[in-house]
Amino acid sequence: DETDETAADSETDEIAEDDAFISDETVADDETDESAADESGEIAENDAFISDEAVAEDETDELAEDDEDTNEEDGETPPKKQKVILNPEAENLVDKFTFISGDVAVRGKNTYVSTEPDYSEFFTKEKQEIFLRYLNRYPLNLRIATEKVLLKPDLPDRVIAEIFRLVLKKSTAAVLADYISNLSENYIEVPHNFEGRSNEAFDEYKGTLQYQIRNRLVPTVAAVVLIGLAGWLLAFFGNRFIYHPICATMNYKSGYALLETGAFPESEAKFSKAVSHWPSKKWFFKYAEGYRQKRQYEMAGKVFEAGMGYFPKDYNFGLKYAKMQLDDLGNYKLAENIVRRYVLDRFINLSEGVLLLGDIYLEWATELNEEEKQTVRDMVRLMRARRDST
Repeated sequence: DETDETAADSETDEIAEDDAFISDETVADDETDESAADESGEIAENDAFISDEAVAEDETDELAEDDEDTNEEDGETPPKKQKVILNPEAENLVDKFTFISGDVAVRGKNTYVSTEPDYSEFFTKEKQEIFLRYLNRYPLNLRIATEKVLLKPDLPDRVIAEIFRLVLKKSTAAVLADYISNLSENYIEVPHNFEGRSNEAFDEYKGTLQYQIRNRLVPTVAAVVLIGLAGWLLAFFGNRFIYHPICATMNYKSGYALLETGAFPESEAKFSKAVSHWPSKKWFFKYAEGYRQKRQYEMAGKVFEAGMGYFPKDYNFGLKYAKMQLDDLGNYKLAENIVRRYVLDRFINLSEGVLLLGDIYLEWATELNEEEKQTVRDMVRLMRARRDST
């Protein structure tokens, strides 16, 4: 009996151990089932979230397509995705941009989500007003170039932010000009006084005496001097090359008309007045020949002598004057003196002068005796030989 009880107890213990093992396996299976259920729930939640995102994207695309269709019907082009919205119809630079905070830029019904870094700190209304106030302190050409760059439609936010940063930190005009020059591809020249100075330093410099002298007094005095010099030159050249020639021509013409009518004293007065305005070689010869044709040899001689004084490099005055004395008046002594003094002394070995002097001697020889005539012939022969040798 004891053996049977012991065996029964052993069987009972084995059965209990098997039940405990089975219960442990059941618990493990239950835990496994629970974890699998949890994972299935998470997957289902993810699928639902993804489906929600897909639905949201579809709705966003539909809204965007509707907006594009609306813009196309209205003849408008949908704006680009950027945080700074350009309004080209605004009247001033402040209203040309719509500045917003965050990563979303809104224009009308369209909403665009930006993936660029956040530059909203530069695009606040306060920063914008400070930017414009500081920008007005820079040179005019640099301000205009900066505004042109900012108004470009495809300008990235980072470039606008960099321009704002340079201006807001009061960079020197040379630094800002270099950056704007690279953007506009045009060299921007900075005035000398702005180089190496900040806006505050330049404002202080403008209050100094040196600035007032160099940039106010000196330019004003230089402008006055240049204007006065230009006025004087204009008056001088206008008087010399416009007024006097016109007055001289009028007097020459009226005087020659009086000469042809026989009013010689009045003609001579007009000629003298014309010469005081503008001596003209052409009119000297014309008056001299006119008086000679009218047999006014004395007046003609005065004109020839005046011509030799005004135009000493023209030997024709002396030659014509000597021929008048030789042919018209037979004044051999005066003709010889004119040729020697006013022609050959100034123009040595002039063939026309030498021949005319020989003609004077030949004509003069008719009034000499035979010995004097032979002397004159020898002189003429020598002068012709010298002319031929030259």
